Amino acid sequence: MKEIVLPIGLIAIIGCMLLPLPPFAVDCLLVINLIFSVLLIGCSIYLSDPIKLSSLPTILLLATLYRLALNISTTRRILGAGDAGEMIEMFGSLLMQGEMFVGLVVFLVITLVQFIVIAKGSERVAEVSARFTLDALPGKQMSIDADVRAGTIDMETARRKREALQIESRFYGALDGAMKFVKGDAIAGIVITAVNIVGGLAVGVLVHDLGVDAALQKYTLLTLGDGLLSQIPALLNSLAAGLVVTRVAHDNDDSLAKEVLDQLGSIKPALIFAGFVSLLLALVGVATIPFLALSGVLLFFGFLSSKNRETKDDPSLSFEPRLPALISIELPKDSILRKCAASDVQRELSAALRVLFETHGLLFTPPDLALSDSVPGVCRFLFRGIPAISVSEWSEEAQGSPSRALADMCQHFVCFAEGHAVDCIDDVFTRRALDNLEQFAPELVMNTVPSVITVTQLSLLLRELVREKMSIRNLDVVLQAAAEAPSKGSDDRLLLEEVRIALRRNISSRYSKDGVIEGLKLDPVLDMWICECERGQAQLDPRKILLIEQSVQCAAPEIEEDKEVLLLTSRGSRRLLQECLRMRGLKEIVVLAEEELSSEITWVERGYVTISDEIAQEFFERMAA
Repeated sequence: MKEIVLPIGLIAIIGCMLLPLPPFAVDCLLVINLIFSVLLIGCSIYLSDPIKLSSLPTILLLATLYRLALNISTTRRILGAGDAGEMIEMFGSLLMQGEMFVGLVVFLVITLVQFIVIAKGSERVAEVSARFTLDALPGKQMSIDADVRAGTIDMETARRKREALQIESRFYGALDGAMKFVKGDAIAGIVITAVNIVGGLAVGVLVHDLGVDAALQKYTLLTLGDGLLSQIPALLNSLAAGLVVTRVAHDNDDSLAKEVLDQLGSIKPALIFAGFVSLLLALVGVATIPFLALSGVLLFFGFLSSKNRETKDDPSLSFEPRLPALISIELPKDSILRKCAASDVQRELSAALRVLFETHGLLFTPPDLALSDSVPGVCRFLFRGIPAISVSEWSEEAQGSPSRALADMCQHFVCFAEGHAVDCIDDVFTRRALDNLEQFAPELVMNTVPSVITVTQLSLLLRELVREKMSIRNLDVVLQAAAEAPSKGSDDRLLLEEVRIALRRNISSRYSKDGVIEGLKLDPVLDMWICECERGQAQLDPRKILLIEQSVQCAAPEIEEDKEVLLLTSRGSRRLLQECLRMRGLKEIVVLAEEELSSEITWVERGYVTISDEIAQEFFERMAA
């Protein structure tokens, strides 16, 4: 049913241009025109988003065509019969009030306001909005593509956002063109009014034998009534279009009326200032009552908004949840660091953050600093809002020296961040690292995330690298290895080994000294047996893990705390052996695969991890079977 309304309406509009209409039909059509314009301006006022009225350009075009058809019909009635219905005569009498020239002047003022101010201003705003919308379109599309790569939105959401962008660009472009019709309608109204007055005067004098004064009085009244009934809807339609194109859309669903009242009423000093100015003007003695009434209203709402704001801002009456900072530092209220300049604190923290990035590739945000009622001389480090450690605010050498105390605090921060680096790596951290890399290698990021590896998978991979004391500064190498890996992210364990091999120069550079790496070598039989356990072809129970630990300790009895010992294996056994040793508390043993050493490095064997008799017997029995 709705599909045939518009075609029938267009046929009816064309019929109005060609066929004469009775006065009652003209009155009905004029009423529809007037009320429809009121409806349109009401929609524009209570609209929360301009795109929700995306058919506005078409509506303006149809309304303009409808008004022009009415102008033709009323012109035919005015010049042909001298009677255009009750609506035109009533509005003409209302405008003239018995004074023809006063009515003409008022009508011209209304027409000029419609043409010069409303229509021309709305046209200019629509033109600028269309240009800026089209200029911003590529950037918005790139933002959607970046969100898809980051995994923050799915393909269906991206499709809907792209469709919304296309609708927005077409809307403002079409509205720019539709405002030309509105402007042309205002010009046509002036021309039609002049034609009706001149034509009516000629018809009255030459056809109906009226005097010049009588003909001028009669046809001017009808013409001004017709013009007023045409210009008022045109003015309202232009105003509706102007309200829509000047509206700044927000995420909330507030209407324009609510936004205007809330924003004007929220500026307390402006209300109070305007109220006092109105009160001073009331003392002049002219229009005292209106000035006093307006002053009272403004002062009342000014002080009322102030009271409401104080209530709203009271922290005891409201609660706004937010995520705690990743790392926070609580200082005692009498901290010596309060004597440090803000620029010095910022410089030292920036230096600490630079050390973390250059050494480990960790992109931390600056920690939150706050004063608390903690023990004097002790500062607390919090991880995600939970107290983790408490350290002395300064060393003995730093006592009385704010700069040395600041350096000590930053050193503690670096150590604390290094100790919690694994827990810090999440999707937010990874997204920040990708954004940093995208500045230098945008194509690499675009081609790998999320098509090859998602942000969450990359977070897990980076977390494992950091857990194994690897630097993730070369994130481009990690992404390139992920793109070239045969597993393509389907097997996290294989992907980790591929990435470690890609980072072999970093590994070799870290553990070598003058091109030489010293360490232990794993027995080939034990290596092959662990590889079978990795593939699930052999069983690795806790007792055998203990035997492996004993074998490693026998080969390296000089293991000391915080002193790393390197153990060389094949890539097939490296991951499982590292996990077993870490589970047994041997974190000082760093297991490297032969493929992870650069060809320029010389390996010097300082010990041999032999196989136990039990494991050897099981392995050879399996080989014999």
